[in-house]
Amino acid sequence: MYLDDGIGGGSEISKANFCSLTVRYALRSAGFLIAEEKCSWEPSQSVTWLGLVWDMKDGIVYVTETRLNKLKDTLNVIIHRLRKGEIKVTARFLASIIGQIISMQGAMGPVVRLRKRSMYDCLLYRASWNAPVLLNSKALDEIVFWKENVAILNGRDLSIVEQYSCIVYSDASGIGFGGYAVSISDTEVMGSWNSVESLKSSTWRELEAVYRVLLSLLVTLQGETIKWYTDNQNIVYIIKQGSKKGDLQLIAIKIANVCKLNNIVLLPQWVPREKNVKADQISKSVDCDDWGIDPEVYSVLDNLWGPHTVDRFASDYNTKCLVFNSKHWCPNTSGINAFDQDWKSEINWIVPPPSLVSKCIQKMRQEKSIGTLIVPYWRSAPFWPILNVGIEGSQTFASFVGDSRVLSSSVVIRGRGKNGLFGKTDTNFSMLALKIRF
Repeated sequence: MYLDDGIGGGSEISKANFCSLTVRYALRSAGFLIAEEKCSWEPSQSVTWLGLVWDMKDGIVYVTETRLNKLKDTLNVIIHRLRKGEIKVTARFLASIIGQIISMQGAMGPVVRLRKRSMYDCLLYRASWNAPVLLNSKALDEIVFWKENVAILNGRDLSIVEQYSCIVYSDASGIGFGGYAVSISDTEVMGSWNSVESLKSSTWRELEAVYRVLLSLLVTLQGETIKWYTDNQNIVYIIKQGSKKGDLQLIAIKIANVCKLNNIVLLPQWVPREKNVKADQISKSVDCDDWGIDPEVYSVLDNLWGPHTVDRFASDYNTKCLVFNSKHWCPNTSGINAFDQDWKSEINWIVPPPSLVSKCIQKMRQEKSIGTLIVPYWRSAPFWPILNVGIEGSQTFASFVGDSRVLSSSVVIRGRGKNGLFGKTDTNFSMLALKIRF
């Protein structure tokens, strides 16, 4: 019988000494021969064990410089080959890279398992350990990731107490996703799935919900350590360690990339469904202001007063321009919250909720911007006195209105949400298109 790689300690030097003497006595009493030259019986606050440096003074564990340089050298070799056009390596060589990375998990955390899955998948197709295996694009991405980040990731806090500065809840339903940050105002996020996304697995929707809520709250969450609650236990595992399923692994990688770029530490935690009620309710809500204007009508106005370059109040499923701003994050959005964006030097297409019309006019005035503003023809609305400067009952627009067109209510196209008056066939009010220039 052989015993190897043991370690012990104590909270005080006296306790560590007692532990050392006890283990040494027990081994000798049991008849073991001790290789004294390989042992270190004197207590120390910094020891190297299993290739890792355990620094008890600073409370961190990190990979030794020797092992770190070995991995860097190995990665440099394979990247050199890739630059020469070689995308095959022996299974044994690839396995050695994976093995080195896995052995560093104690000092680098769950990212080790998350960022080696594609390399491991390549090994599954080996004919033998000496046979070549093809490196796919995802495996190449992992190799480059480790080359660029292995030194940065080296070092992990030994503290067992999780400390976080922000709490976020998220959830997903069959129609959409939702989430919010606790104790931070105006952070409720909601969105809807398209016809393809709504048929995805519940795990996909829950994981995508984390990604989209994270992106929507990015300005608020930058630099934070976040306790992220979800009522799907699979999500906690996937965020930490990835998934064998390609579509889930892709989302997990995107979440990790966003966190890395924005200095965010994500601490996923499962919570029972009954404690995630608010996020659940938000995920089943819909955007009541996602109505839009008929594309043919837009085309006419675009020819008249365009070409419009940015749709300021849109989503991926109703935007009229290639560049658009959205209320929450959605695919291809160029910015969240139109009022946080620069409207100057653009020809803006502006179809806001009626409650935001006055704010839109104020922003255009401040930034000396131009564009087309679509509003309901409501003479009693709070924004009407800003637009109409004539006597009551007349229609004399302010000087910043260069042209106008009255449109029937049928130009409104309903969105996915419950749009109230907008989009109803029996609506008795008209819409107004205004060419604005400050």
